[in-house]
Amino acid sequence: MAQSLESIRSRIEALGMGFRFVKPIRTNANGEERETWLLEYEDSQFVFVPG
Repeated sequence: MAQSLESIRSRIEALGMGFRFVKPIRTNANGEERETWLLEYEDSQFVFVPG
């Protein structure tokens, strides 16, 4: 992924919606490694899906 975690974090925090980063999530399928993030909002967890 071209954008760093800090860049994505800044953009999400700028929305002012109160999302909190929990941890990065790394997956590997068909030789492709990807990174996304687990977020929390009002006691519910969400996975950031880029795009």
